Amino acid sequence: MANEVGEDDNSTDVQVADIVGNQDWFLTHIIENIINQGVEIGVTLTISGQVVSGMLIGGKTYFKELGQLIAGASKKEGDIYDTLGEDWPKNAALYEKPEDASDDWVEPLASYLHLREAYYLNPGQSVFPVKPGMLWRGRISRVDGFSIGNISVD
Repeated sequence: MANEVGEDDNSTDVQVADIVGNQDWFLTHIIENIINQGVEIGVTLTISGQVVSGMLIGGKTYFKELGQLIAGASKKEGDIYDTLGEDWPKNAALYEKPEDASDDWVEPLASYLHLREAYYLNPGQSVFPVKPGMLWRGRISRVDGFSIGNISVD
């Protein structure tokens, strides 16, 4: 008698993954379910032959820190740095549930990732930029591969 499905077979359950465009479902899962909850982890990304390494942070954190960074370059009230330093953190609201959202509201699928203390690492070349690194934003769909853990640039 032939085995029926589920009887005496040595198969394992298969996890179904939603494929959205060509972005890595696992990296998207990490961002949506871990990073967007406030956890930060080191990552090293390969993007079109370039290596970028840094601390993976949420989009909300990215825009708040970007505003602080730009405002810190301001020389006087009302200059372009002051204006952008006030304006750019407002983009953090994109990562929050709107006050008027319905009960069945679902956060949009993550399509960008954000790094703090990011560095470009290329064989035979100096690390760019010098310490303390930079804030970095890129499309998840452009990531060719990644590793958990960032590369030390000491």
